[in-house]
Amino acid sequence: MLADDIENNIKYLLFQQNEKYLKMCTHPYIYAYLTKGIFSIRFKWFLKFKKWIRIVPMSSYHFLEYHFFNRDVDEIKL
Repeated sequence: MLADDIENNIKYLLFQQNEKYLKMCTHPYIYAYLTKGIFSIRFKWFLKFKKWIRIVPMSSYHFLEYHFFNRDVDEIKL
């Protein structure tokens, strides 16, 4: 469910808000879930959206907390 929620937010930011660059900060466990493996969820997003989503683990975040940032390191409010 969380991956679907994140994917919907990515779709909104890329296609409706026309963001050219996305960085997502999240808890390290969620980071591992999204990035590990040859065909990770992040790689599937790359194939689907044709944009690479940078994901950064933040140990200070709560387990299900994530935030998106643009190239200027300004948080994107959803």
